[in-house]
Amino acid sequence: MKALAIALCIFLITGSSVLAHSIEKGEVADCVLLDAEEHFEEITQATREVEDPDHMPLRALETGNDKASIYVGGIISVDGLDTVQDDESKQQVGDLTEFRGGDLTAARFVIGGHLGQERQVEYFMDWGYNGFEQGFDIVNDDEYTLYNLEVTFPKLRIGKMTFGRMKAPWGLSRNWGGAYLPTAVRQAPVNALTKSRDDGVRLTNTAFDKRMTWGVGVFNDWLTKGTSRSDTNTYVTGRVTGLVFDDQEDEHLLQVGMGIRLADFVEDTIRFKAGPGVPSVPKFLDTGDMPADGARWLTGEIAWRKRNFMVNAEHVRTELDSPTIGDPTFSGTYVWFEWAATGEARPWNRDNALPGRPQPSRDFTKGGKGLWSFSFAINDTNLNEGLVNGGDMQQAMIGVNWYPQKSYRWGLAYGRTWLDRDGIDSTTDFLHLFIHVSNL
Repeated sequence: MKALAIALCIFLITGSSVLAHSIEKGEVADCVLLDAEEHFEEITQATREVEDPDHMPLRALETGNDKASIYVGGIISVDGLDTVQDDESKQQVGDLTEFRGGDLTAARFVIGGHLGQERQVEYFMDWGYNGFEQGFDIVNDDEYTLYNLEVTFPKLRIGKMTFGRMKAPWGLSRNWGGAYLPTAVRQAPVNALTKSRDDGVRLTNTAFDKRMTWGVGVFNDWLTKGTSRSDTNTYVTGRVTGLVFDDQEDEHLLQVGMGIRLADFVEDTIRFKAGPGVPSVPKFLDTGDMPADGARWLTGEIAWRKRNFMVNAEHVRTELDSPTIGDPTFSGTYVWFEWAATGEARPWNRDNALPGRPQPSRDFTKGGKGLWSFSFAINDTNLNEGLVNGGDMQQAMIGVNWYPQKSYRWGLAYGRTWLDRDGIDSTTDFLHLFIHVSNL
C-alpha cells in the first residue's frame, strides 16, 4: 500500500506537469494552468495568474469552466536521520539506533475545485500515507489518514465559511503549510500542546484592507473518533491578527496576533505528548492520561519580515481544570529565524496572515542558483507541573534549505535536544536530511 501511495503521488505530481505543457501548446481544451499555493484557500482565489513555465515545472491542473472545476496534486517527502545520544538519553527514551536511516514520511493525494458560477462553493480533500502527522491528538495507529475534507462557501457577507475536517483558526505555526516551514518540522511547543486538525465549522474574514484578519470555529471530532457527539469534547477557537506596519514596496512588515481555544470535557482524560521534531522516534515529552474537566489554550504570536530576513515567535499556554492533579498549566515558546542568502523575500498571505511559499527567482535548471536559505530555531516546552511529570525540553536547531525550483526542496538540519524528565537530564543530537516534492 505504501508503494501504491508513492506511485499515485508521483503520477499526480509529474503527470499534471506533462498535461500542463500540453495545455500551453493548445493540445488540451477548456483547461487553465494555475500555480497551486500552500493551501486550498490560496489555490481557489477567483483571480489567478499563469506562472512562467521556466520557473514552475510541477503544476497542479485545473480543468473546467466558470460553473465547475477540478484540480489534482500530490506531496512526497523522504527523510533521513542520524542520532547521537548520551547514556541518560538512552535511559529516558531508549536506544535510537534503530531509527537511523531513511524513510518515507509523506505521500499525499490532493483534489479540489469549485462548483457554481463565481465560485459559490469550493471543495478540498487531502488523503495519504500517515508517516509523520504531529499533534497531541495524533495516535498514528492508521497507516493512511484523511487530513482534510472541506466544503467552503467563500462569498458569504459575513466571510468565508468552511465545513468538514480542517485546521482550526488557531496560531501561526499550526496553520502554516508544513512543507514550507523554515525548518523541516513544526516546533515542539506547537506539536505538544495543539491539535493538528479538527472536525467542525470555521468562519474567517479580513478587515481594514487586509491589515487585520479574524477567524472563529466550533469543533467536535465525533465522526473521526467514531463516537457520539455528546460523548466527544467540543472546542471553540479563535484567532485575530493585525499588521502593525506593512511597507509592500520595501517588503517590510510586522504582524502580531493572538488565539484562544476553550473546551469543557466530556471525555475522561487528555494527554499531551511530542517528539523532538524528527521522523519516527519515540515521544520525548508525554504527560500520560490526565483527568480533566476542561481546558483553556492561549497563544500570542509575532512575525517580522524585512526583505530576505524573517523572524517568527509564538508562545502557547494551556491551563487544565483538573483539581486532582493540581490544575496544572503547561507552556512552550519558540523563535524561528530565516535568511534567504540568494535575496528572495518570502511572500505574505494577507488573507490568512501567514508566510507564503518560498519563490526562487533564478531557476537552477536554467543556469541559476535556485533559492538558498539558512534557518535557526530555539524552543522550550515544559510539561512538568504540579503532579504531572511530562518532561521539560529545550532545543536548538540550525539548517539549510535549497529550492532548485519552486516545487522541490532539499534540506539539512542539525539539532540538539536537552530533556529533563523522571529526575534525569539528557542530551540528544540529530542530523536530519529531507527532500520534499510538491505541486501544492
